[in-house]
Amino acid sequence: MKKAVNDQMAKRFAQRIDALRTNIAKVYGLMWGQCTTGLQAEIKSEDDYNSKASAYDTLWLLETVKKKSSGVATRGNKYLNMLNVLTHFFRDTIQGMDESEDAWYRRFKAECDTVEVADLGYLFYNQVASGHNGANVNPSANEIAAEIEACKAMFFLQFSNMQRYPDLMPFLRNSKMVNNDQYPKTLVGVYELLLQYRNDSNYSRRGNRNGKLGLPVLVLRLPGVRY
Repeated sequence: MKKAVNDQMAKRFAQRIDALRTNIAKVYGLMWGQCTTGLQAEIKSEDDYNSKASAYDTLWLLETVKKKSSGVATRGNKYLNMLNVLTHFFRDTIQGMDESEDAWYRRFKAECDTVEVADLGYLFYNQVASGHNGANVNPSANEIAAEIEACKAMFFLQFSNMQRYPDLMPFLRNSKMVNNDQYPKTLVGVYELLLQYRNDSNYSRRGNRNGKLGLPVLVLRLPGVRY
């Protein structure tokens, strides 16, 4: 009786494995069919294409498509490829003078995706800077994700065209000096700040009846001085 039960369980397990393999092949075929002829030719030129294709490795196919679509080189000298990605990110990822906040936000996120697709995602996570380098420190996945997001937010802010927001960075730096750090910790936070500050700046340039600026006034009080 026990042997019959075990045989039945083994049979069901084998059937599930066969179904899984069939589904994986279908998913791979579906993804492959969505690629253009030119993209398929580029993928076929990869050194490990034959082994990956015969195994219906959908994750490999997805990563390769991402790299090809983002312009990340997958052949040639790997260090030169890495340097090209980093050079482009730090040199060319700058908000245009007439680029809207919406377009800039989408483009910056795409540039970050390119860095991560190129296996350079560690650029956004530094254990020392985040305080995660202690012997007994074991950060959670959420804590690491928060540090990565905060780093991206700082890049997003620094790469924004400050000619559009001339008083924003001095305000943020001054807030940090008085232990009132108002640097946004998320991409959405930076986006909303830029959008709001642009609107406030436009309102201030037009002038308003109260004569108040859009941003709150930061008052620095020095010790030993009467006000």
